[in-house]
Amino acid sequence: MQKRLRRTDDVGLSPLKAPKLIDASLVSVVKGEVGDGSPRNPFRLPLRTEPNRRGCIHCTADTCDCRWFAEELDRCYASLSLKRETERLKKRELCAKSILPPFVARLIRIARVSPSDTFYDLGCGNGSVLFQVAALTGARCVGVEINPHNARLANDAWAYMKPILEKKYERKLEVQIVCGDFCELLRDPLYFSSSSVIWAANLLLPRPVNHFLSERLRSVPKGTRVLCFEDLYPHSRSLSRIRDPDAFDRFIFHDYQWQPETVEWCSMSGSFYLYEKRI
Repeated sequence: MQKRLRRTDDVGLSPLKAPKLIDASLVSVVKGEVGDGSPRNPFRLPLRTEPNRRGCIHCTADTCDCRWFAEELDRCYASLSLKRETERLKKRELCAKSILPPFVARLIRIARVSPSDTFYDLGCGNGSVLFQVAALTGARCVGVEINPHNARLANDAWAYMKPILEKKYERKLEVQIVCGDFCELLRDPLYFSSSSVIWAANLLLPRPVNHFLSERLRSVPKGTRVLCFEDLYPHSRSLSRIRDPDAFDRFIFHDYQWQPETVEWCSMSGSFYLYEKRI
């Protein structure tokens, strides 16, 4: 069903003109997000004109832990003998760079990660995303990393960060880093046995791997939220529903723009996607 809706932003910007007709299921309920989530008008989170009380310009809240996380993670990785590999044998997809704490905080908000969820990071690298999600939500976090060197680094980093985070957030935290090929692990039809949140920073993955993910994730339980950089279910053209009606039946699509300065590899904004499994 379609409704006439008007969207205003919650951080003091002037009202935005919404399309005359938009799907109510695409309207963001997250504070500060503007846009309607469609390919032509993706959700965007404007930067603050003034930093919040913790000095962050990315979050809408008056306080956040983004800068604290960035500083603690820097101290953690600087103290370890192992250093992250950013390229191995010219295969960048094995050693991709990370998203930064403001991006992680936003993922938590838009995916509504809760303590009852399991959060999966497919290609977790040095583990930084897992640590922040676990600390801020209490969710069980599982990372899969194919590069043995970076998997060891992630486990060493978790040994360093766990007591710091458990003391600050006053709860027990569960983070598991698995060294392996997630394509092999996900062949188990029961790997995702309940509603989960799945993150895949899949920009550098080979096309066959992204194709495998697009097929495998169709069978995740209802309510699962999948987030990624590379669109697994192309849906921006009018012919998309005709070419892949199954994806439209199974998922609700939400298109987003990431904020500037929230990924390691560039200072500009870019696209990412949230798919919500509805059947």
